[in-house]
Amino acid sequence: MSILPVLANIIVPYLGLVLVVVVGFLAAWQGLLSQERINMLSEIVIILILPIFTFWNAATNSIAAILNQAPWMVGLGLFGGLIGYGLATLIAWFGHWEWPQRSVLQVSGVSGNTGFLGVPVCTALYGAQGTILALLYDLGASVYLYTLGLSVYKNKDQSLASAHMQFRLLVKQLVSPIFIALILGMGFSLVGWQFPPVLRMPFESLSNLAIPLMMIILGGIIYNSVLQYGADKRSIILLSFLKLLIMPVLIFLVVKILPIVGNARGVAVIEAAMPCGVTAVTFASRYKADEKLAASATMVTTLLAILIIPIFAAIVH
Repeated sequence: MSILPVLANIIVPYLGLVLVVVVGFLAAWQGLLSQERINMLSEIVIILILPIFTFWNAATNSIAAILNQAPWMVGLGLFGGLIGYGLATLIAWFGHWEWPQRSVLQVSGVSGNTGFLGVPVCTALYGAQGTILALLYDLGASVYLYTLGLSVYKNKDQSLASAHMQFRLLVKQLVSPIFIALILGMGFSLVGWQFPPVLRMPFESLSNLAIPLMMIILGGIIYNSVLQYGADKRSIILLSFLKLLIMPVLIFLVVKILPIVGNARGVAVIEAAMPCGVTAVTFASRYKADEKLAASATMVTTLLAILIIPIFAAIVH
């Protein structure tokens, strides 16, 4: 089957997301979306809107068909982090990268924007199943980020945090409102409960806000990353190559040999192809690593991902 017809079907919903990102970029450019406002909106989305969105999609759709894929999706998210860490370490070793750049490569080059971009993209392409599968993959990826990912910021001069702090951050992520909402919504769906009519309208309305808000925030983040651009081009090319090509190709090969079927295959590959996560920039800044490389990589890979993600989605379809 030709890839072009499949690509054409994918492009339409995907471009809709891109246009909303552009709105966020323009809002930041005009000063309407400052970093403080981005942080405030992000908190509202993470604590309130995205949990409602997650619960609504899980509770109002049949998840029995994808329940057996859940362990595989969580495992793939973690596996991607572990194999990416090994590859990033090899690249840094061969390239004689110093700690400030090496630590960024091991986090930015491995951990993608599986939440703020991955969930909306997978929802647009695969519907409610895409939402649930993407969140499960993100759960596995979070385990890597808040354990081995954080540990790379330790060096002989400064220590990131104790194992206790890393454990606390991981637990905080695992018991976040988003994942609690996912478990509750899946349980709601499995027992076959019907949504009370009085709650249907407010839940559906708030759920519909999630993706536009996330895309607008992403546009603002890209604009602010542009302001911090200034890293070595060779480093950005290597990091982008790892994140946007090697990682999704590896996951693509893995899902072909595992008992993963249907939408789960597409979601796993698309999540692996997500651009560098914004969290990596925050960590690089907090722990005095190469913040400019992290910010530049986030901007460049996000822009490249606009072209790359639909291609991977069409190939794995």
